Amino acid sequence: MRRTFNAAAALAATFCLSSVSAQTITKCGPGSPCPSDTPCCSQYGQCGVGAYCLGGCDPANSYDLLSCMAAPICKSSDYKLTSLHDVQSNTAYLGDASGYNWVASGTPVVYNDEALLLTMAPDTVGTLLMGTHYVWYGKISATMTTSQGQGVVTAFIMMSDVKDEIDFEFVGVDLESAQSNYYWQGVTDCKCIAILTMGISKLGSRANRSM
Repeated sequence: MRRTFNAAAALAATFCLSSVSAQTITKCGPGSPCPSDTPCCSQYGQCGVGAYCLGGCDPANSYDLLSCMAAPICKSSDYKLTSLHDVQSNTAYLGDASGYNWVASGTPVVYNDEALLLTMAPDTVGTLLMGTHYVWYGKISATMTTSQGQGVVTAFIMMSDVKDEIDFEFVGVDLESAQSNYYWQGVTDCKCIAILTMGISKLGSRANRSM
């Protein structure tokens, strides 16, 4: 896949995203690739340029396999998410993974100088924190605190650009189990689900869950 990026296209992301409501957005998906003028198919099935060509860009449904910008491969590391120094907003990120390991949509905030809190403001779908590097293989583990709010789902997701996915979902009121699913290229109608028993410890109104 292409490992260079058109800076002009990247800079266009700021203007493109601010005026998107006034334009007709071309949809993309299986059998409906993006046109050459908006070549990149985003993870949400919309064609565009700039930010659309970054993380989550689906090469299978873009104009061609070289439309999306390839991310660098990760190195073994232990990330301490205790500040926002290593996190950049998705509206500002232009593909330079050497500066940030994480891209955020929504509003992450520092919690007691010991963790990041992924907030869920009214009338929003919450906050997403996404890595800027590809994981080809290996072991991934995380210690996280999940919401106990009814109807709120906390998720830990490993997903490729073509929507191969392994996820763990924690339903707010269920503190003793998690749902794990796996999918292939976005096909979600398979019976690929398992209910997992989790080790927990309640801290006030929250629950720590280790994976």
